[in-house]
Amino acid sequence: MPSVTRQSAHVASTKRRESSQQCNRRESPGIRPGRVQGVRKKKCAILRIAWHAVRCMGSILTTEADARALLIQPDDLVSRLGSERLVVIEVVSPEDEEKAPARIPGSQRVWRPDYQLPTSSVQILDGLAPTPEAFGDFAQRLGVHEDSDVVILSRRYDETRLWWLFIAFGKRSVYVLDGGYDGYMAGAMRPTTPAAPPPRPRGTWQPTPQLDATLLATRADVLRLRGNQEARLWDVRLPDEYDGTLTMKGAARPGRVPWATARVDWHCFRRRDGTWCSPDEIRAAAKELLNAAPDDDAACVHTFYCQSGVRTTQLIFGLVLAGWPIRSLKNYDGSWVEWSHLANEDEIAIS
Repeated sequence: MPSVTRQSAHVASTKRRESSQQCNRRESPGIRPGRVQGVRKKKCAILRIAWHAVRCMGSILTTEADARALLIQPDDLVSRLGSERLVVIEVVSPEDEEKAPARIPGSQRVWRPDYQLPTSSVQILDGLAPTPEAFGDFAQRLGVHEDSDVVILSRRYDETRLWWLFIAFGKRSVYVLDGGYDGYMAGAMRPTTPAAPPPRPRGTWQPTPQLDATLLATRADVLRLRGNQEARLWDVRLPDEYDGTLTMKGAARPGRVPWATARVDWHCFRRRDGTWCSPDEIRAAAKELLNAAPDDDAACVHTFYCQSGVRTTQLIFGLVLAGWPIRSLKNYDGSWVEWSHLANEDEIAIS
């Protein structure tokens, strides 16, 4: 995690003391007086853990007491269906939707062009993050409010890209459905429907004026890693993309960033059935693949790139699940699409 200034550290310390003082003064709602003392201690501990998570992530709450707090299980989602606060978003391509049209009741379907910067004769790079205004309009059309619980799923890896965008634009209470679409549909008794839900009333949530730059890497940031022996720059693409034998649509040419630390699989923190590994399993995998552990890695910045900043978010989400501070995990939004268009000859390697 990047070092903080003395002023920010003082503010964090002050807020922790205020949380603890408030905890000691107030009774938990609905708790009988005879149980207050024990509840106070428990609540203090929860507040301290939650405050640590807010400092590390800035936008979403999680606790060690529930290490999978960024995830929601399919049966838990079923129990919440019909809640006015719940907004379920499935990221799915038109082709995949045609193959399997059944949906979670009340879920709304979107695809990448709905929430990325449009291409044009001037802006030719596909897949970039949208403007705050465009993303706010997208979320409001889905009925997202400040207090909405947003649950996102997909059929491969797009759910974490949309999760990352919500977090980067300041939304709290954003969750990923463990196992995605296939995991939900595998449950024989879970409700499904072929019908799209009626349009929801327009939401009121407003994104932050700018995408959180502390979660983002730019081309300039990647260039600054050149020659840095301590840099951690990870290529999250297929082997054929990495060695230059495959060029995906949108890229200008094949290859990789020559000073990339190594290539890692986008699904290395997921099981064969698509569910996420436990925090302990992720930490073990990260130690082996990235030579990284959250306790001794807090000051180290990891930068990830893929084709267009989508698969990268699978690594970021997994590491956040396992305890890494999100601000130490940078997503190169332009990724290979941008790099391949703008790089000089000595900034591309093919092997």
